Parts: sequence; structure tokens; C-alpha cells
Amino acid sequence: MDKTNYRAKHLFIRQQMYFSDVNRKSEKIAKRILEADFFNQSCNVFGYIAMKNEVDCLFVKDMVNHRGYDFLVPRVIDKKEMAFSPYIGPQQLKQSAFGVMEPKVGSAVYEPKEGDLILVPGCCFDLKGNRIGYGGGYYDNYLNAHPGLIKVGLAYENHLENQLPYESKDQVMDYIVTEDRVIKIRKK
Repeated sequence: MDKTNYRAKHLFIRQQMYFSDVNRKSEKIAKRILEADFFNQSCNVFGYIAMKNEVDCLFVKDMVNHRGYDFLVPRVIDKKEMAFSPYIGPQQLKQSAFGVMEPKVGSAVYEPKEGDLILVPGCCFDLKGNRIGYGGGYYDNYLNAHPGLIKVGLAYENHLENQLPYESKDQVMDYIVTEDRVIKIRKK
């Protein structure tokens, strides 16, 4: 199967989820993140505003803020480029041309530091840390430009595959967190 087929398969499965299941599983994933060593060693957390039944990572926001750090969310600034701004609340967001809720133009932009954590959405992941997103390349480009980030893919257990097709430009996660487990990726 190619990336397009895997993407379609997993988007269809995710589309069938009930809102209550998304919330329940997202809360379990957030609990696993908050208990993980990589969370306790990180500073700021780069997250996202969930859409289309993605794992909702806003469940970790309050703990990040409680520790005195920022929880940041992305906005598209150019073709294939993103910038992250501190998440204050829904009042700072607007709907983009792609239907994604993102910070309004003019929001402060934050550059990541070594050891900051990024929570990465995806359609599916494999056990080697590979990811298939929506096909735009935004996260791969951002992660390539900021190699010091701790990359954590968020997925439901039924969105894991043994092996996915990948390309040299695709960024490999350091961890994948599901409602059932934290997977540390062994890099070559």
C-alpha cells in the first residue's frame, strides 16, 4: 500500500469515532504524556488544535502552563512553513483557508529551544517512528529546520502499523504515545 491509501484508510477509521471516544482516548494519551520522562525533562510544549477527530493535546496545556512554560500552537505562514504562538484561548484563533483553527496574524511567534517538546499529529504511525500526515509536508519541514525538538507522535492504538512507506525527507519521531502505551523509538 502507498501513503495515499494508508492516509485514506486511517482517516476513514478516525472519522467513524464517537466524540466521547476521542475525548476518553485523548485524556488517556495526555495522562501518559504527563507521566513520561520526556515531558518532565522538557520546557515549552509545541502542540496543535485538533481537527477531524485527531488526538486532542489541549489536555496537557494546563499542566504545561502550571509549570511556568508555554503551550504553543501552529499557524501556516507561507507555503510549507509554520510558526508557533503561545496558546491563550479560543478567542485568539481564526479558521484558516484549510479549515484549521490557528492563531491570528500578529500573534507572537516563538522559536523553539533545544529540549522543547513537539506533539505531532498524524493519520498513522509505524513502530519505527515513521508518520503519514495529511501530505502537505508542514511538520516534516518544521522538524527538519528544528532538529533539537523532542518529537512525540500522538496516535490512537488502531492507527499504528508495523511498517509504513517513507521518504528520506520524512522526519522520524522520538516517541509515539497512544492510549495504551508510550513507544520509545530506537534510532539507527
